[in-house]
Amino acid sequence: MKIHSEEMIPNLETMMQNHPNPKEGDMLVSDNGVMETCAPYVGQICAEYYTGDWLIQPYSRNSEYLSSIKEAFDYLDYISEEKALWDKGEVY
Repeated sequence: MKIHSEEMIPNLETMMQNHPNPKEGDMLVSDNGVMETCAPYVGQICAEYYTGDWLIQPYSRNSEYLSSIKEAFDYLDYISEEKALWDKGEVY
C-alpha cells in the first residue's frame, strides 16, 4: 500500500502521542486520504495498540478503485466538502 496523502501518517502519529496509557486493542483511525494498492482509492489507515506497541495498518477503503491519483484526490475533495456541509447541517 502506498499513501499519497502525506499528512495521514504524521496526523496518526500525533493521535498516538496524545493517547496516554493505551491498552491492548485500542485503535485510532485517520481521516480519509488517497492511497494505492492495485489502483488509487480513498481510504483510511489505523493504529492499533498491539503487544505493547502501535501497529499502523490499512483500515478501510471508502471508494471504488479509481483510474488515476488525480481522480482520487478530486473524489477526496468532493467527499470532504460534502462532510463539511453535513457537519454544518446544510445537507439534508
